[in-house]
Amino acid sequence: MKALFLILAAFALTSCASPAPATRTSSSPDDIQVTFRNTSLDVVLAKLGKKCSQIGAAVTEKSPDYILCARRLSDTDAALVNIPAETVIATKPENKMKFTASKSGNDVNVVAQQWAQTKSKSGEISRVDMTHARQKANMLKILMSMGAI
Repeated sequence: MKALFLILAAFALTSCASPAPATRTSSSPDDIQVTFRNTSLDVVLAKLGKKCSQIGAAVTEKSPDYILCARRLSDTDAALVNIPAETVIATKPENKMKFTASKSGNDVNVVAQQWAQTKSKSGEISRVDMTHARQKANMLKILMSMGAI
């Protein structure tokens, strides 16, 4: 019985590890949530893709309800990200930004998530959510500049 408990506990801890960026759909208190009034999903996602390009981020994934962008993490933001000291990084940290859009009447609600992602020498991908107040304020400023409220 004790062995079964340990196996279940290990499975539970493993399943709590950072989910794949494209599959994370639930919002947390650290996510930025905004609304675009009187518009469509297609228009908002097109605006987000254009804004990603303007800030030096490439669109790496796109679906009918989300867009994922990535760029090299700036040195300033990298200083604010708490990457565990034991992590032996093989790649420079990337700033990943996921914008999930949902229709609400005539409006479109967007949940923005951002994180730093690195790859270790063993090939393991690490994710650290970017939740510093300055990073959240910058994301909100970007969205507001696009007409979000």
